[in-house]
Amino acid sequence: MSMEYGLRASLLGISETFHSFLRERKLGKKRLYTRIVLIDKDGKLLVDSRLETPKQEHQPDWEKLVAPENPDPAVLVTDDGHLLRMIVSAPYLFKEKYAGQLIAWISPETVYHLGVEQNGTSKQRVCIVCEKGHVHFPREAEQELAFSCVPDPYSIEVGTPYRFDAIDKNGDEVNLLAFRVPVRGTLLSVLTLVPSSEMFGRMASWHLPLAMGLLAVIILCGMAAALRVNAQRLILHARLEEAFKRELEIQEKNQELEAEVAIRKQAQKALHKAREELELRVKERTDQLLQAQKMEAVGRLAGGIAHDFNNLLTTIIGNTELSLMSLGRDHPLYQDIEQIKKAANSAASLTQQLLAFSRKQVLQPVVLNLNTVICGLEK
Repeated sequence: MSMEYGLRASLLGISETFHSFLRERKLGKKRLYTRIVLIDKDGKLLVDSRLETPKQEHQPDWEKLVAPENPDPAVLVTDDGHLLRMIVSAPYLFKEKYAGQLIAWISPETVYHLGVEQNGTSKQRVCIVCEKGHVHFPREAEQELAFSCVPDPYSIEVGTPYRFDAIDKNGDEVNLLAFRVPVRGTLLSVLTLVPSSEMFGRMASWHLPLAMGLLAVIILCGMAAALRVNAQRLILHARLEEAFKRELEIQEKNQELEAEVAIRKQAQKALHKAREELELRVKERTDQLLQAQKMEAVGRLAGGIAHDFNNLLTTIIGNTELSLMSLGRDHPLYQDIEQIKKAANSAASLTQQLLAFSRKQVLQPVVLNLNTVICGLEK
């Protein structure tokens, strides 16, 4: 899986994770970072997370922040004499190869409050000195720390206290000690100003402000290293969550597909059963139709034969009746002719049954004396 596909598939999760990271990472009550940006190796912006969006802001040239040749985190500083921006830049690695740059903005107020909160009763103040020698205080501390005659910070030797007189905001003269500590790997220095009255009578009086400056240095450098570790972990966590969500979606799709396949199998089975039942019914109806057609053909044949026989029997019966009428009972042929008539009547009865079978004549139920029928058969 490529860097572009791997990251872009989970940009939303990475952005939400960066927002949580900005809210949760604090030094005391102050947030360490104000903004986190992720750019790819070509300098294209992928993720831009911040808690507050200023009305007007100059966007940096992202391509200039790409640093594949530098494997270590770095602290970058921009200064226009009024506004100090501190940026932590760390490379992002994907499968042990450079894939982009992680950039985080550090609030200068965080470094300032570090020096103040370490000793709430002390009048010492911490400020940041940029490459051009400009001294920067947080906005809320500018009026309180409005000393005049602050010496050139770079005229102060590192680790050596520098004593000078200044005028405070009330117009009173105050004697101050200044201590400067450079931030390794950057063009920044941390400058600590302490009233000399607080330092008199203490052993190794310059150790405390120097330690304060060193602590600020450690935090600044630690921010750079921690950003890289935390950002790598956050991106990995976001991508794992995205992969887990995709796996759940795939499982749900598989379950839906299996359910659909099962439903289709049941429908196919029911359709096959219905088709077999229909074929069986069609066969039964076809057989019944063929049988009915055969019976109809037989009935027609029987009806035709019965009709012809009935015509013949009508002639025979008519002639026998005429013969019986012309002959007397004493005539020797009378009995024979009478038997012929009875046989003809029996044949006529059979033809009537055949006509009934052919459905050409309506059946009329009659009372039948079996003894008479049997006696007639004997004759």
